[in-house]
Amino acid sequence: MTVRTKLYLTSAFTLLCFLILGWVGYFFTKGVADVSERLVEDHAAPVFEVERIQQQAQRTLLLLITHVGAQDPDQMEKLEQQAVQEQASVLQAIQEHEQRYQLEGQGTDAWMAFQEIARQSLDLSNEYAKEEAYALLMGSGRERYDATLGHFSEALKHHRSEINRLRVQAEDIREQSVTILLVLVVGLGLLIILAAWISTRSIMQELGKLTQELGFAVEELVRVAHNLESNAQALSAGATSQASSLEQTTSTITELASQTRQNAESSQNALQATQEMASFISQSSERSREVAKITKDASTAAERGVDVVGALLQAMRSIHESGIRISSIIDTINEITHQTKMLATNAAIEAARAGEQGKGFAVVADEVSKLAENSKNAAKEIGALIKETAEKADSGNDIAVNGEAVLRDMLQEVSSAAQLMEEVARFADEQTQRADNIQRLVSGISAASGEQDEGIRQVGTSLTTIEQTTQQNATQSEEVTGFASDLSLQASRIRELITDTSSVLGFKNRSASPDRSPLPPLRKLLGTSS
Repeated sequence: MTVRTKLYLTSAFTLLCFLILGWVGYFFTKGVADVSERLVEDHAAPVFEVERIQQQAQRTLLLLITHVGAQDPDQMEKLEQQAVQEQASVLQAIQEHEQRYQLEGQGTDAWMAFQEIARQSLDLSNEYAKEEAYALLMGSGRERYDATLGHFSEALKHHRSEINRLRVQAEDIREQSVTILLVLVVGLGLLIILAAWISTRSIMQELGKLTQELGFAVEELVRVAHNLESNAQALSAGATSQASSLEQTTSTITELASQTRQNAESSQNALQATQEMASFISQSSERSREVAKITKDASTAAERGVDVVGALLQAMRSIHESGIRISSIIDTINEITHQTKMLATNAAIEAARAGEQGKGFAVVADEVSKLAENSKNAAKEIGALIKETAEKADSGNDIAVNGEAVLRDMLQEVSSAAQLMEEVARFADEQTQRADNIQRLVSGISAASGEQDEGIRQVGTSLTTIEQTTQQNATQSEEVTGFASDLSLQASRIRELITDTSSVLGFKNRSASPDRSPLPPLRKLLGTSS
């Protein structure tokens, strides 16, 4: 598996883990939101409507009783108008409630029957038949009144049981979401760290191999430079010897021919060494460029990891915002329960004012107050659950921020390695240029040695040419020696750069072994193509 493939697989695995975590968080948050919405729309709102209808019905009954007990005609007329308006308002509220929730209309029938009895009671009261009016109202009228409220009491019991069930369901979802999110955050976090560690360790091993191979190549380059310098010095010594022997041309022509053959052999050896050196330098340059490309790919993959973590942070913020919106809904429920409790308190006060006749109404008001208090406590519990869920989401957000910091540190280390490898590639290119110059000089020396050999065969006519060629060989040998020294110095600088690179990557620098195996193809090791 190549380095690039490992980086892609690590990034894809990290992205998959973050997507799973975000989807699970969204799923559970949506479940809590759906339960809360059902609680408010399907049950809390009907409870409030039924309580409002009961309060209006109780006010109607209180007005009728007050009318029966009144003696002043003006007060009786005013009370009658108010009672008729309240009856009509209650009838309209009952009809709207039954139509909205598709009920059978039993509440409407019971209330219309109560209205008929209330009308008869008002007529008797207006005729000052107070006892008959009160008996009719508290007899048949109270039965119809109780039938109406009894119908809605059953509805209240149903909605209250549904509210309790949804509250338990919301608590179960919250507990499941907290447990699963905590397990996922810890598990996926450990998996991401493990995957990053395995991928980084594998990449560092590959880079260590490349650094070691570059060290071997530099050692070969130093050895070739030393051989070249030795051959150049030998060639220079041979040229000097040739210059001396020219003064004794007649007696030492044989020795001169021997020196010429030695020069030719040295030139061939120097040419071969130069070609070998050029091959190693070219290979080192190519590997340096490929390593630089690999480090750039690693930097790009690390940047993509940072972008993925940013997307995860945005998803965690969305979860937190959903929790805030749900808390707003809970606040609305608290406000409604507070208003209901206030209405129940006012009703209790009115019942107290009514004296003995308002005791039953006071009991109902007390039950409404208790129901409002229970609804408020349930809303507080749901709000606390939502707040706890938001805190867990914030904890997941902190873990994602830490993961982003780790990826950014990896990106910085890979960028440093890329800069060092680019420096190695630049020095390798300079060595390639110097090796080309040396190869041209050695080729010139080889050609000059051939001309010298030809001049020896024509020694009688070209003695001056041989002398000039000998001087030229000596000069070129000195230049080759200088180039060999520069090459050795450049190889030392490359060795220092490789040592620095190994230190940054955390590797130990190994010396090249004289009998080591040939260098493996670098492109096959890196998994890249030209």
